[in-house]
Amino acid sequence: ALHPGRLAEEVERLAHHAFRGEVWEKAVTYLRQAGAKALARSAYREAVTCFEQALTALHPLPDGRHKVEAAIDLRLDLRQALFPLNELATIRSHLQEAEELAGTLDDPRRLGWVLAYMCGHHLHTGGQVTEVRTFAERVEAIAEELGDVPLQIVAQYYLTATPYLSGDYRGTEHA
Repeated sequence: ALHPGRLAEEVERLAHHAFRGEVWEKAVTYLRQAGAKALARSAYREAVTCFEQALTALHPLPDGRHKVEAAIDLRLDLRQALFPLNELATIRSHLQEAEELAGTLDDPRRLGWVLAYMCGHHLHTGGQVTEVRTFAERVEAIAEELGDVPLQIVAQYYLTATPYLSGDYRGTEHA
């Protein structure tokens, strides 16, 4: 009420009050916004704290599609904040949870992005090339089905990277 036109400036305070007041739906919204704001200014630890609190605030909410979508999206947000901190094991855990959750929804686009991040994770952690290829092929199939150009580009990037990673440099010409 005091700052109606400046909610973005006060989002951290709103998040804190909503969380402490157990107004869970607002807490999730404000904490995610505060996390995104922290991420934008490279305050990665602060972003992680906000996103993790948002996941905590999500638990008391009633089960349903919206809750599952938010749980997936928050885990992808966490990946963005954890990557610069080199917390790869934690990223893997969040991505696996997001993949499991995405499997429960009929939302191929969200699943495609989770799988795309799994490709990147395996690529950055020295995972098996076959795992990267398998995830990338799944991303490509989803992207083709949806006609999702950004997802198609990501799939092609990882499909092109896999022959290179395996030492098949000529194979990159055909990927």
